[in-house]
Amino acid sequence: MKRKYYPIYVVAFFLVVISAVSFRCYQVLEENRYRVTKPFLKPMPEVLVPKVETVREMARLERIMAELAKPTAEKEWPVNLVPFGYRPVGKNHGTSGKNNLPDLANHSLSMIFVGDHKGFCIIDGRFYPGGSELPDGSRIVMVKRDRVLLRKGHIKRWIMMKTLEESFKTQTDQAGEPLS
Repeated sequence: MKRKYYPIYVVAFFLVVISAVSFRCYQVLEENRYRVTKPFLKPMPEVLVPKVETVREMARLERIMAELAKPTAEKEWPVNLVPFGYRPVGKNHGTSGKNNLPDLANHSLSMIFVGDHKGFCIIDGRFYPGGSELPDGSRIVMVKRDRVLLRKGHIKRWIMMKTLEESFKTQTDQAGEPLS
């Protein structure tokens, strides 16, 4: 075998390999030609478009949604909280005429709402979320089930929630006769 024929043998061998691979690819494609396969992409979900009235109502509510979701203490809410356990308590409850306690003790805690991540309370008859600042400059640090921690400067003080009996006693002492 002469060296001058090597390139011809290589090209012939290359063509045989290429034709064998092409023939096998053709066979595989013919086998899968009539097979039903799942598409690679999931079909688009059906999206329901809301009615025009619904979109308008959503736009109207969007303007006041921030105020509803995070109420501020400055706003007076015309809501009757008595069915939820609210008990109005007079200011400076628990003091016997003397005001020898810091300013933080002169707040009255009427109601506490505690959720998983956020707490709310009613102090001096006004609604405050946790972290709010009271008009006297003290800040609500923490809201627990039965008490609220206030901080003013470097002074921290717990305000305890009064029991129903204590609240009733305070109200009868202030009015002179039991409330009906």
